[in-house]
Amino acid sequence: MTFVRRQLPALLLAALLVAACGDTRPTPSPSAPPPSGPVGTPAPTERPFALVAWPASGSACAIKGYRGLLGRIEATGPRTVRFTLCELDGAFPARLAHPSLGILDAAEAERIEHDPAAAHGAQGAGTFRIDAWSGDNVQLARVAGGAPAATAGATAGATPAATPGAASSSASVASAGNGSPAASGAAAGPVPTIVLRWVADAAARTAALQGADVDGIDAPAAADLDTISTIPELAILPRPGLATAYLGFGTGFQLGKVSVRRAFGQGVDRAALAGDALAPGAVAADYLAPCEVLGGCRGAAWYDFNGPAGSAALDDAAFDRKTAIPLHVPDAAVPGLDDPGALGAAVAAQLADSLGIKVKVDPMPAADLAAAVAAKRIDGLYVASVTSPLADASGYLDPLFGDGATSLTKARAPGVTKALHDAAPVTDPAARAAALGKANDALRSAVPLVPLAHPGAVTAWRADVAGAVVSPVGADPLGAFIPADRSQVVAMGVAAPGASWCGTTTALDALRLCALVTPGLYGFDGASLRPVPALVASCAPGDDARVWTCRLRPARFAGGAGLDAGDVVASFRAIGDAGSPLRAALPADAFTAWDGLFGAPVPATP
Repeated sequence: MTFVRRQLPALLLAALLVAACGDTRPTPSPSAPPPSGPVGTPAPTERPFALVAWPASGSACAIKGYRGLLGRIEATGPRTVRFTLCELDGAFPARLAHPSLGILDAAEAERIEHDPAAAHGAQGAGTFRIDAWSGDNVQLARVAGGAPAATAGATAGATPAATPGAASSSASVASAGNGSPAASGAAAGPVPTIVLRWVADAAARTAALQGADVDGIDAPAAADLDTISTIPELAILPRPGLATAYLGFGTGFQLGKVSVRRAFGQGVDRAALAGDALAPGAVAADYLAPCEVLGGCRGAAWYDFNGPAGSAALDDAAFDRKTAIPLHVPDAAVPGLDDPGALGAAVAAQLADSLGIKVKVDPMPAADLAAAVAAKRIDGLYVASVTSPLADASGYLDPLFGDGATSLTKARAPGVTKALHDAAPVTDPAARAAALGKANDALRSAVPLVPLAHPGAVTAWRADVAGAVVSPVGADPLGAFIPADRSQVVAMGVAAPGASWCGTTTALDALRLCALVTPGLYGFDGASLRPVPALVASCAPGDDARVWTCRLRPARFAGGAGLDAGDVVASFRAIGDAGSPLRAALPADAFTAWDGLFGAPVPATP
């Protein structure tokens, strides 16, 4: 996938491929171990604090050929961590908030390095700890004083404040149009227990929700949505997607002209594409980045669908409508696009209807298409996608317009590149959103591509669950949900979480668990993607946003060991060091989140 300005070319190519009455529901047996080994509270592993740095010999920024963002991490005191970056980065707290960057006790991190299976059942310093894990569910118990990751702002009955410059599409169940108000007899405080269940069959998940066996489910079958929407006791909540499908322009066919590219954009009905060519939960894209990320929807929205205006512009350009123009699409699913062929066919049909253009859909192997785009040797049109783990518009703009970009998108929109450089050191959220809005405006003016849609998903919840909201990354703040008079929240996903520490997975079911059990230095504010401190009291930038100093708050891991700066260094090094045993044991795609957030692993040093 493509993500940050210093991204490796290979990552750029990959991106283009890109309720119930009473509390009678079953809970796991406290004695049931997880499939990969027993889960329990580990013995304390307190170690005396020692000054440590990674890399030990100095900043990785000086290593020839390294294109990553992270230069060095230093534990300068028991509660002080200093990060040195290779570029200015005003979005650094948003990087730290991703659930893949959970912090472990150093001994636990080292254990996982040498035994990746130990990530299944790992315990952190979160609001919850794993109490029991059986074959089809995991039970979490609330920990007094645990880090408030993914819960801040998600107060009962209220939708968290939107990220500055973003309009959240999530809503409280209590205010959902087809849901009844939350029961007045709801528990006064947060629930002590969360149960995560999973079943692959969508119909079985819907049946469990309708039968009040669970409070909420992921991904009900499309055929069941109409039925769910008619039941007052249930409410549908969309889960915003963090990918963007777009229409790209190659060479030939007068595509070097802004007026022609703009005409193509006006000839596409993005709302119809989202509703007809993509799965439920998709929304039309008015910007390249989703509105849920900082700066995603700042600046002027994209051009409205206007076939007559687009057709007139093509007439003015003497555009050749007799020759078929190819529309290249990946021949298989890529990140952000489950069915590229269906989207390509819908785009082709719209361009023919609204602009009178002959379009021939050309399926290509995804790797070949990505390579042709990067080498600027793609002719005609193409469909691609961009996605990012970074909750900042730069995560979507940098791969196509930043320093590491090589395709025609960057060459045709130098104003976007300049705006990104201007935004890079800006740390204040409001000022940063405004600066990123200038990049969005520059993209709209140059039309190097046309944003089409943001694929998404759908969840369904019982309407008496007060404060229910869903997170785009899956880090739902379940600890803040109040399910009427019940003493636990039961959520049903699609698959078993592969781990409770997510350094090597980006699966939604796992990220939900990790956000609760193994939080990082920052977390997300409820259902929004606004970064908020979790294990830190604060992180402050230096004068140029290249050096960030973080002060840890007092915290303890589930096993009793106290959090210190050495744990932070160990946790980052386990997944970010190119020479770590974990990197050697697992395939490269296990580290998609790290490589997306920081561009590349830090080269191994003696």
